[in-house]
Amino acid sequence: MEGATVSEFTYHVKTEPERPSGESRIWHVLVGPKGAVQFMVLRLPARVNGLGLGDIGPYVGADVGYHAREPQYDGQGIIDCKCPWVDGPCYYDGSSLRAMEWAKRLYSLPAGEQENWLRISLREEYEAVFGGGGSSERS
Repeated sequence: MEGATVSEFTYHVKTEPERPSGESRIWHVLVGPKGAVQFMVLRLPARVNGLGLGDIGPYVGADVGYHAREPQYDGQGIIDCKCPWVDGPCYYDGSSLRAMEWAKRLYSLPAGEQENWLRISLREEYEAVFGGGGSSERS
């Protein structure tokens, strides 16, 4: 797992080893004082690419979500008691539909612009979830 610290935020990229079926997961995570936000991508094997999953290549958006140290709405329960992103109990929520949109946008950019777009998008998502205004929707 790779991590880069900027101010009180740390950006991580975690790649899961390829599974026997050929897919793997890649997490892009921004961790801050109130929790973390993530964008998870599935890397699909060549044999399933092109089966109605879009024309973005072998990468498919799987999740845009957050890991919070505190509940974000009434009745939200703990999802993970040992979340690595918040070092303890985690209140989680996310969206696979938004992740598909993020993947389409990300992989439409030139390779040299993708990481910058991801870092900006994750920071905007963090502000939208944990405070600071702004919208979590991206065009």
